[in-house]
Amino acid sequence: MPHFSAKAELYRTEVRLTRFGQKNSPGPRYPRPGPFLELVKTVMAEREPDRLIYSITVPLEAGFGKTELYYNDIEAISKRSDFPRA
Repeated sequence: MPHFSAKAELYRTEVRLTRFGQKNSPGPRYPRPGPFLELVKTVMAEREPDRLIYSITVPLEAGFGKTELYYNDIEAISKRSDFPRA
């Protein structure tokens, strides 16, 4: 069973346009630590297009099957029947 109160970090990937109009993704920025449950709720509270730029890192021992979770993973976890709603 996953450990929803595990320590995790929330990252936001910045995407900038270069002067040639190409997208430049310099990598993850703005780490924010916190309990996994709260970080998932933070991502899901964002506007739909903005959710795509977030990722969460969590220890493998937390029981989510991987250490880096992207939006598709975060959304799937938030829809699980055992995800705390309160």
